[in-house]
Amino acid sequence: FTITPPTTQPLTIQGFQRDIAITPDGRQIVYRTFPAGTAGTQLAVRSLDQLDARVLAGINGVRSPFTSPDGHWIGFFEGNGGALKKVSMLGGPPIVLCKYIGNPGEATWGDDAIIFASSDRSTGLLSVAAGGGEPNV
Repeated sequence: FTITPPTTQPLTIQGFQRDIAITPDGRQIVYRTFPAGTAGTQLAVRSLDQLDARVLAGINGVRSPFTSPDGHWIGFFEGNGGALKKVSMLGGPPIVLCKYIGNPGEATWGDDAIIFASSDRSTGLLSVAAGGGEPNV
């Protein structure tokens, strides 16, 4: 089947970055959007049983979204060299997990509550607890 985002919430695709994530149960899609009149990319969440997505307020400059194994959280990078953060799938204020070192790449959330993230060649693969803390190289 095809999922078409609303024209007011277009999917933003930028080169090699992952711009869309699907929850492990396959019921929700999270994607980067750049709504008209906004300052930067934001997160939109769409349940597959709904026709419209909703943009999570207060989050800008999103890169490489990913979801937690239970589907309750969205992890993402904020900007170039910014922080690794998470936000509830329902919205609310984002939580800083760690200040990121280097140029963020991709990330995945392990079943053991550890997030693994790639970086530029100078720092390589990092890990951080899903509750936050200092990243381990």
